[in-house]
This record gives sequence, structure tokens and C-alpha cells, in this order.
Amino acid sequence: MFNKSDKNPKLNMSFDFNEIFQDELLHIDTLGRDERYSNINRYPYQPTPYVILDKIIESGTLDNSRHLVDFGCGKGRVAFYLADRFDNIEITGIEEVKEFYHDAIKNRNKFAKKDMVHFINKSAEHYTVPTNADTFFFFRPFSISTMKQVIDNIFSSYIKNPRSIKLIFYYLTEEYIMFLSSIAGMTLTADIDCRDIMQKDDKRFRIFVYESSS
Repeated sequence: MFNKSDKNPKLNMSFDFNEIFQDELLHIDTLGRDERYSNINRYPYQPTPYVILDKIIESGTLDNSRHLVDFGCGKGRVAFYLADRFDNIEITGIEEVKEFYHDAIKNRNKFAKKDMVHFINKSAEHYTVPTNADTFFFFRPFSISTMKQVIDNIFSSYIKNPRSIKLIFYYLTEEYIMFLSSIAGMTLTADIDCRDIMQKDDKRFRIFVYESSS
């Protein structure tokens, strides 16, 4: 089923056109894949597909969010798209690679609602999580060792200001799913299959949402 869709050039052209169209609509440049700065702890740059962001929005996951942090934000696509779609969500992008961070800043300078979007050039594990941040997004997360530190930082922020917290993940391996299921105080509240819209039969094309259980 999915293999047939994957071989359909019209479907792929439609997908690529949407990527280009949305970038142009937002006056930003986030297209492409960049492997120059990847290593064992950092995956290559690849923006979250717009159709995946639409799926997250349609699920209602972000309806009550006030401050979203995008870890490994790259050139800022998630921040710009969500800021364009929501009027009440502050968005902070964390990016360690200076080149991508500078690209995000360039994009921000051309973005209409720039006051809603902020970028910080820092490694994810060394970022101090604000006590008002309630939603955290990860696409192709870094290594599990780095994620453990990030989760610890999120819970340190939670202890200072108890609140509802959401962790949103896209494109997870089984190893990651097992790790996340072991985190005390977080409950899996959504598992959204995206294989149909991504036109590939790959179990990693799923969105997982974990929420604080208290």
C-alpha cells in the first residue's frame, strides 16, 4: 500500500510543492537536508515536514500551550509555522550549531510575527528550561544520553513551578520509545500514525505525546 504511494511521482511532487509553498508563504528558507555538522550525538539537519506540523495542530495537542520549546530547532521552521498559526504561544528554539542558528535569525528578521519567536544558540543539555515553558518538541531527537539530561532539566523547571507539561516527539526509534515509557510522572496520551501522509511504511513516522500525570 505505502510502497505504491511512494512510487507515485504526483504524490511526491505535491509533497515537495507544499514544502516550498509554505516556506515562501512565511518568507523563510528552511528547506533541504544538511549533514555537515552531524555526529554520533547529533542527527543531520532536516526540517519537520509541514504536513506533520499540521497533524499536530489538528490533534489539538497545542490548544492549551503557552510556551513551546523546540529542541534542535535548526533554521526555525517549527517556531515560524506555529507562531503563524497561533496567537497565544510563545516559541523558543534551541540550536547548538551556529550556522543553523544564524540562519534562524535571518529568517526571523523576515518573519511578520517575530516578537513571538526567539532563538538561543546553546546545546540542549545546557539550556535552562524556563519555569513557564509547558510544551517541548523534538524531531529526530539527539542521543538518549543527551535526552536524559534534557528531561532532567525539564523536571527541574517543573519542581520550581509545578504545571501541566507536554512532550511531543516525532520520528522515534523503538529504543527511544522504551526509554520514554520508563519516565516516571509522564503518560503517553497520543500515538498518531503518519505513514499515510508521509507515503512510506515506516513505523518511525509517528507522533508521540507524553503529558505530566499530575
